[in-house]
Amino acid sequence: MSTFSERVARAVSIVGNMSRLAERVSVLSGRKVSPQTIRYLVKGDSRQGNKSPSSSELSPWIAQAAGLSLDWLVTGRGEVFDASTTPRAEGKGEFTPSVSAPSGVAAGATGIPWAVVRSTGDHPVLESEPGTVAVYSMDNWIAEKGLNPSDLLAMDVQDDSMAPVIPAGARVVILRMRVVQSGRVHVLWRDGECYLRRVFKQFDGSLLIASENKTNNRDVVLRNDELAQVHLLGLVVSVAFDI
Repeated sequence: MSTFSERVARAVSIVGNMSRLAERVSVLSGRKVSPQTIRYLVKGDSRQGNKSPSSSELSPWIAQAAGLSLDWLVTGRGEVFDASTTPRAEGKGEFTPSVSAPSGVAAGATGIPWAVVRSTGDHPVLESEPGTVAVYSMDNWIAEKGLNPSDLLAMDVQDDSMAPVIPAGARVVILRMRVVQSGRVHVLWRDGECYLRRVFKQFDGSLLIASENKTNNRDVVLRNDELAQVHLLGLVVSVAFDI
């Protein structure tokens, strides 16, 4: 079984680095948490022979920041990820491709159409652009994830607010949904524009809307009475970009 320090290191890996995890835990917990605190949880104290702690009062917020199961983080038992952060189709049923692959494309691939935003009264929605294919995804990957291919759409990223995790120019596959999967990257609609942001559910019901690239992109906390300002359109489930 892994140690508590190894599990905190997993959280660091998911979020990106110790500074980023410390920043998110600070926002979620309402207290100042330094990167040195996270480093201590992972590597221990050199003055004590690098002995690492076996627990931390910050565990609930570390788990929430990384989308991990709190039980797994604390005990090492059970599922690694919080069940609410794993996108699943309502009814898995039989897999049916949305667009069959033409000749020249690997067999067992499904075409994912371009996403467009359409207004339906006060609530914009993501819809497919008829007759288009933006990317092909392998059928076995879609089936293993329990996704419904008719709910998958593709979009190109225009800015670097989520870099380096999702750089400008990347192409993302989006699962249409309106339920927040805490700690995951979502497509949001605000003031007539689409945004990619990582969304965290907080204990008081508010949402933390976070970017990866903090240059000119500040994190925002939306209280319950402000949630109507943002519309959740979908969840990013796949990213592709040139290296």
